Amino acid sequence: NKLKKWYNKYNFFFYPMISAHGIENWIDNLTFFKDFLEKDSYSEMLATVMCLEVRDNNWTYEKIIEYVKMQEFLFEKVYEENKNNLQHFLNIIFDHKTIQTAPITVKTNLNRISCSLQQTIAIRLGDLAWVPCHRTSYPNFIYGNINLEKEDFELIENNLQMCTTLYGINPNYSMPKCEQCILAPYCMKQCLGSQYESQGDLFESNPTVCDLYKTKLVTIYELFNRYSLFEQIISLPDSFIKSIALDFKEVIEKFLEEVTDYNE
Repeated sequence: NKLKKWYNKYNFFFYPMISAHGIENWIDNLTFFKDFLEKDSYSEMLATVMCLEVRDNNWTYEKIIEYVKMQEFLFEKVYEENKNNLQHFLNIIFDHKTIQTAPITVKTNLNRISCSLQQTIAIRLGDLAWVPCHRTSYPNFIYGNINLEKEDFELIENNLQMCTTLYGINPNYSMPKCEQCILAPYCMKQCLGSQYESQGDLFESNPTVCDLYKTKLVTIYELFNRYSLFEQIISLPDSFIKSIALDFKEVIEKFLEEVTDYNE
């Protein structure tokens, strides 16, 4: 109760990232947060539980299968709560404003890096280095430093090319694997720091994370079919969300035609 009061007072939120390590426990994890936050009129907090995947190279086939089980569980829960309001359900899936449902939401036309790297300025407190983010604060990526010798703070740039590249990059066109992928418009993309640590290159996608997100999107498509949702969507009045949902269906079906070994 003390934790929830502190949370409410200072407007923090819980951030239980979905790691390949322990993914088999994630259905229990989701149930815990739901029960924990729905007690004592704290249900509004549930929408601020950020369930974001840890995008690293630990997503083996077995771990992805466990992730799919968690997707199925979450999808069923969210659908049952919203089945009488299909438009609202589609908003949850395709408008991705509810971070608790991240495993079953579809990013649409994300033309920037999915984290806060392009929206913030990160200063490392230990030496006042201006870095892209905490995951990319290696010496060769440092943008510059803050000079404290002057009365007014002065930002000294020593890697302007890296700075302008990362602040302006659009992964859909600037990363080779993403540029060639039909699912790029619906994918959250990857963590630059994780790509550097696993692939040795900021801009080279980690194939295991690609496997995770491709499976994630196809599973959402399969769940829509399982619940006959595409048939229901067709009967809805024309809307932006309706067009996104039907475009998503078309793209996934093209992907499945091209990737003949997906089921295997």
